[in-house]
Amino acid sequence: MYFFSPLAGFPGRSRMAAAALALTLALTGCATVPPPNDSMTLAQNQLQAARDAGAADYAPVDLGFAQDKFQQAQAAMAERKYAAAADLAEESSADAELARTKARLGAARAQMQSKLQENTRLRREGEQLATRQQQM
Repeated sequence: MYFFSPLAGFPGRSRMAAAALALTLALTGCATVPPPNDSMTLAQNQLQAARDAGAADYAPVDLGFAQDKFQQAQAAMAERKYAAAADLAEESSADAELARTKARLGAARAQMQSKLQENTRLRREGEQLATRQQQM
């Protein structure tokens, strides 16, 4: 009975070198990506910053994307799919940063609109006061 061995065709030292190479490749294949704890923390912080900036009001779609990606990253972490978790966490961070920026822009626009309305009100009051003074 003959059993096939991938090292059978290699004499002496070549067989040892081939065995060492096979062992190195096997160990390298077993190496895993470390958990992306820093990326997950950054994504979580970015999400909170977006919420604090009012993204739920001014950029709800982008905030939703960021939250969905973060939940997917958490699921990938639970399944020990660390490379996928890292990618999803980075996407979540980017979406959260976009939501935060849009929220800041929306809040600035709302504040500007409020100031314009106040200026218009004050201008009308000034005009009414001037008209009353001219009538006296």
